[in-house]
Amino acid sequence: LSLTLSQLFEYDDVNDTADLSQTGKVYPPYRLEEFTWDDANATINHSALTAEFTGRKASSAHFQNGSISFRIADYDGWGRAGELPRMLHSANCSQLEVVLTGVAPRGNRSRFALELLTVEDAGAQRQLNMYKSIDDEHTPTIFKVAELVAVAPGPGAALSYVQWKPVAYSSPRRAREDSVWCRIQGLRGGRNQTLPGLSIAFAYFTPQRVANLTAFNV
Repeated sequence: LSLTLSQLFEYDDVNDTADLSQTGKVYPPYRLEEFTWDDANATINHSALTAEFTGRKASSAHFQNGSISFRIADYDGWGRAGELPRMLHSANCSQLEVVLTGVAPRGNRSRFALELLTVEDAGAQRQLNMYKSIDDEHTPTIFKVAELVAVAPGPGAALSYVQWKPVAYSSPRRAREDSVWCRIQGLRGGRNQTLPGLSIAFAYFTPQRVANLTAFNV
């Protein structure tokens, strides 16, 4: 499974529901392929197994002092991340954090949603699940876990998966009182059934191999 982060939506959440499908106004999206990205090599920490990709859109007045960052961490064993929401991980997992900083909102009640495109080989099937988790010790008040799983036809283990807690934080300190509920918009046919033109996914999936392309928003 390939996961491509394609667009950042901004919408006016008048009713404070985090529901993109019910909002009265959606602003033109920020297409991440149009951003300028810092050199991630300068952020690699070989000891902590982390790296960070930071992008900016200089042509947008709302991103003059803003950025979006993707922080990636690998692990060498079982455990939990040090910061909330303290996701469980193994040595076969990577963690991705999305950090939006300093972006000027275009509305009085703006919220943001990130579009993700998924790509699988022919025959793989996708399942987007939400289940309860009694995990208050590690993630206070967040009792749900979301996961996207790619499975092969017939019995057998999952081919790949992405798992996350449906929560965001309005402050870098990530305290309990800073938590904001996230809503997941379900799987749908990918945007025009194409990946962004410069997507690294083309290094792994040729046009002949891209059989299943879907999108969802978080």
